[in-house]
Amino acid sequence: MNRLKTLLLIGLILFTVSGISALDTEAEAYFQAGTMTPDSFKFSYFWGVAGFNLNWKLGNTIMLTPECFFVVQDLKFNRVQLAPALIANIMIGNFFMGAGPTKWVKLGSDSVTSDWMLKINVGLTKFRMIYTLFAVIDFNNEAYNSLIGIKLGFNL
Repeated sequence: MNRLKTLLLIGLILFTVSGISALDTEAEAYFQAGTMTPDSFKFSYFWGVAGFNLNWKLGNTIMLTPECFFVVQDLKFNRVQLAPALIANIMIGNFFMGAGPTKWVKLGSDSVTSDWMLKINVGLTKFRMIYTLFAVIDFNNEAYNSLIGIKLGFNL
């Protein structure tokens, strides 16, 4: 995917997130960035994560979170994946935890498209910031492959 298409895609995501958050609902848009590693904690690869999510509050205890992140391996932009997910969260005050499906889509030349995976997250929203710990679990192999990560974000 060339740079112009990538910039247009980022612009479209920003436009969509800002439009949805402007609706008369309890919705907050966040930009988040972070890192993740395999569950072995060997850090043989550096995975950078950056993207947007929308926290859509449905009542006092349920939050639906559509999100879309770019995942870059070893800061080599020929290994880039788009990682959309839809997470259903339970909220208790500012604390939330939830899970939902995710699928990574190839953008870079050396990237791969994944099967459906499960994303689990736990986090806290405080002072217009969002702090998230997450795990992405691939059930494709007999032994589960997992990535564990952390993200920090701010409210748009």
